[in-house]
Amino acid sequence: VPIGEVGELCLMGPQVAAGYFNDAVRTEQSFVLNPLNPTYAERMYKCGDLVREDSEGCLWFVGRKDNQIKHMGYRIELEEIESALLELEGVAEAVALYQRVREQHGRIIAFVAGEGPFQDGLHMRKTLKRSLPDYMIPASIATLDVLPKNANGKVDRKALGQLAVASGSN
Repeated sequence: VPIGEVGELCLMGPQVAAGYFNDAVRTEQSFVLNPLNPTYAERMYKCGDLVREDSEGCLWFVGRKDNQIKHMGYRIELEEIESALLELEGVAEAVALYQRVREQHGRIIAFVAGEGPFQDGLHMRKTLKRSLPDYMIPASIATLDVLPKNANGKVDRKALGQLAVASGSN
């Protein structure tokens, strides 16, 4: 992409793996041919990080194209936490978000909605420990009547993030 615009970071070189072990689908999605090299088939790895290049050639991290986070040294797919939350009694909708507290530190927070009655957040967190490692347990779980939706009918993660900030969940 042109300088100043956001694009996905891709890695190339002899150290790049040939693909994911026993996972042809993920390999096909992430290990692609370099479209800028018409001479020979050069593979590159699409890592999912979104970056912007400045005029001096430095890359600046902007975010991720998926919901993967790095928390306490672990790479975590927020969907795994959401899936575990959906297993809790009465939970019909669940969203896990990563909330930055400081530049190098953040916390996982969650929102759930459903039929209820819900267990309190502390009890839900204890129940999640049966299926998730400690580093994936949300620091807080808020229950709502319904989760906010965007114009496409999907859960509005941005609105939930703002709700968390407004309620003092930092």
